[in-house]
Amino acid sequence: MYNFVFVVFVIVFIAGLTYGIGRSDVGIRSTLNATLLLTLVAFKLVMTSLIPKLSYQTFLDSYNIFAILTLCSIILENFLVSERFYEGENAYADHADMTFYLVVTCFWVLVHAFLFGGASSGLFQDSWEAVRRHDEKLYNSKQRESSNFVDENMLLQVTKLQTNPPPQSAVRSRRSFV
Repeated sequence: MYNFVFVVFVIVFIAGLTYGIGRSDVGIRSTLNATLLLTLVAFKLVMTSLIPKLSYQTFLDSYNIFAILTLCSIILENFLVSERFYEGENAYADHADMTFYLVVTCFWVLVHAFLFGGASSGLFQDSWEAVRRHDEKLYNSKQRESSNFVDENMLLQVTKLQTNPPPQSAVRSRRSFV
């Protein structure tokens, strides 16, 4: 997992470095960030082909969605502070641009410091005993569901017979068997 997370971390961190490209060069910034977004999506596709397919969303799936949303917010910010919205040298746009990139980059690094520290200390891992208890609870709940299972077609046929008994012509009399 560290191999995947580290690569995604670097891709989004590089997107944060596009602050060094001037606000007036929105085309270059957007091109670089769009390329990084496509790289991130391609890496996600490669990553999902290398890990087992599961029917539920894992931590790695949530992490990838979070990274894609972070990169999309950087791309949106590039557009919003471009000179198309702010004519000439606007100190407010420069300040907003710098503040956004500092906040996003610091947040990105702090989240990864927490994730790395938590993973290293075992914060995100259950003990084998907890996993066994969870599996037993899941198994027992599935057993209860299967024992309470009633075939709907069978139930409909039984209720139909109870409400509409067969006609007398279809029922043989006892005398015919004697």
